[in-house]
Amino acid sequence: MNRFILILLITVIFKTEAQTSVLNIADSLFIYGKYSKAIAQYKAYNNPSRVYHKIAKAYIAIGNYDEALINYEKGVEANPENTLLKYDYGKFLYRTKNFKKASEVFNNLVWL
Repeated sequence: MNRFILILLITVIFKTEAQTSVLNIADSLFIYGKYSKAIAQYKAYNNPSRVYHKIAKAYIAIGNYDEALINYEKGVEANPENTLLKYDYGKFLYRTKNFKKASEVFNNLVWL
């Protein structure tokens, strides 16, 4: 019974560390400008709601604004209370000349 508990504990620790490593690797790739590889690593993460904004920023860096918009929208839906994410989303909308939608996002932020 003790061996079973030990094996279970080691497995849980290893699995947790593996997911943390995925984020560390993806963040490192992003910092070094390897955005496509970073996106692949972010997508391999088990909890995508935590990395949608990072995926969006990587897509912006490679110039794929359509995918960035999709990931920002998913991120805002998954994290409705994250005001910094909403602010970045609004800035992105303004930058891509979606003024009406950007105005709605900023007005919602003001009235929070």
